[in-house]
Amino acid sequence: MARSRSTSPKTLWWLAGPAAGLAALYAWLSTLPVVPADGATVFYPSLILYHFTATALATALALLAMLVFGLWLPMALGRRSRWPAAGLAVLLALGASGLACWGALPQTFTPYRHVDRAALNGQVYQLGLRAMLADDAYYYVLCACDPSGLFCHCRDLAATTAQAVTARPELVVDAAANRMAVKVGEAVVYAFTP
Repeated sequence: MARSRSTSPKTLWWLAGPAAGLAALYAWLSTLPVVPADGATVFYPSLILYHFTATALATALALLAMLVFGLWLPMALGRRSRWPAAGLAVLLALGASGLACWGALPQTFTPYRHVDRAALNGQVYQLGLRAMLADDAYYYVLCACDPSGLFCHCRDLAATTAQAVTARPELVVDAAANRMAVKVGEAVVYAFTP
């Protein structure tokens, strides 16, 4: 007689443990200045990592929590050995899912999108678009970075509306005049000297 294979509690812990670690990382990232406020200094790679992946990670961890629960349920119903200990892994996965959803909330209500990058006089400039959904306000954000583009000092350039962004904004450099401009399509939205 063939013995049926069942999921071991170790498998559930191997799934739930890394999920909890990722959820904790994103919850921590959500407490950093991940939305570049006017005058804020940010570590730009963490800003990009958080804003482009937080919602996807929260969704993936919710699906993983459902998977862990689905693998645990036959153990619990059959009262197999160590099913209560495996239940702790289920609680850990569910907690990780909740923590990841909580960590994604700042990105949900105040999203930031990186739209362009340019260099002028050895300095890197990152252009982004920040939305304040509660106020239905949008801002072009310019981050002046060190030459590596890692640490940036950000400032609001100009307010805009969602309807005014008809094409992907560009950061255009005029090296001869030592000026930069934000263009949407053919229209110059904002011109400045950094």
